[in-house]
Amino acid sequence: MTRKENLLVEIYNLRNQIAEIKGNTIVNIEEFSQTRKFRDEAAEWKEYELKLRIEELKKSLEKAKVEAAQQAAAEAFYATEQGQVFKRECEEKRALLCIEYDNAESSTLLNLQMLINNALGAQWHVGRLSTSYVEFAVVDAENKPIFGQSVSIYYEKKCWLGGERFQINVGTCGSHDLLPEERGYTMADFYIGIGKLHANTELLETIKNALFYYAERIADIQKEVRELDELVKNPTRA
Repeated sequence: MTRKENLLVEIYNLRNQIAEIKGNTIVNIEEFSQTRKFRDEAAEWKEYELKLRIEELKKSLEKAKVEAAQQAAAEAFYATEQGQVFKRECEEKRALLCIEYDNAESSTLLNLQMLINNALGAQWHVGRLSTSYVEFAVVDAENKPIFGQSVSIYYEKKCWLGGERFQINVGTCGSHDLLPEERGYTMADFYIGIGKLHANTELLETIKNALFYYAERIADIQKEVRELDELVKNPTRA
């Protein structure tokens, strides 16, 4: 065999070890190394690329061994009465965190809805909310934007550009009739509302604080969930 073919054999050997640990199908290296496909694959790679891949697979193999040992220890622990109690407690804590997550979202939406309605009017509705933006618009009876356009506020307490981000995006609503036959909520309601929003510094500060608090609370809950999931995955860690 050439040097590159020997390196490729080592790669497949490491892949097989990882596959065996994970319970996946392994390759018959002795048979595969006699094929045209194997020789073509070896020819396609540069020698340094094969060596780098070997080092990556060695790290993956060590990681797979650690994870397999953790899984075996976890399974043995959960087979005990103590382990079953521990798992139930973790599941209950996770369920409570999920409820906290939903409550944080619903209470923030309700608060924002009240603030917007009081300041801009009952025709405004708060829509989607995430930890980086919130949308609201003038809506119809089905809570759909009448003008096909939502207003978006983007926010971030620690922006990667430095400082806080608290910005609004109001796009064009397209062409529309200046004197519609059916009066109701008009474009004036939309633009008057945007003007009121810009002019009300106290309202904007309240909205910003509510959004920042929401994002921080959600981040805390998500961190607790991740830590809890990791503890369930590896309950015997020191």
